Amino acid sequence: MKKIILSFLLASTGLIYEAAAQSVAASVVVTDTSRLEEFVGNFKFEDLPFEYIEFSIKEGNLYVKAGDREGPLKPIKDTIDKFENADNMAKFSFLRNEEKQIVKVVLDYDGSVFEGKKEASKK
Repeated sequence: MKKIILSFLLASTGLIYEAAAQSVAASVVVTDTSRLEEFVGNFKFEDLPFEYIEFSIKEGNLYVKAGDREGPLKPIKDTIDKFENADNMAKFSFLRNEEKQIVKVVLDYDGSVFEGKKEASKK
């Protein structure tokens, strides 16, 4: 059932996600594209039709790629470390550790919550 729902959502708008609204200490409000580098990376998920969701920067925007679909995200006004897709139907909340580094992202769509852990970057 989850695969059917996610496949429909991905096909209908490219990417539709919502992230759970969770407050995290020591977070920042993203209003400037130079801060977007903090959110870039691969996040490993379970229970999705694909294993990873990748966040990158394209044309000054945070982009998300899940499977063969991708699209831009925009910061959610007056929130911390949260983004939504162009249709305002999907949101991602990034979570930080005590060192203020992003370590997780939470995705929530229609009551289904998925958590992805950030993979170490390969240098």
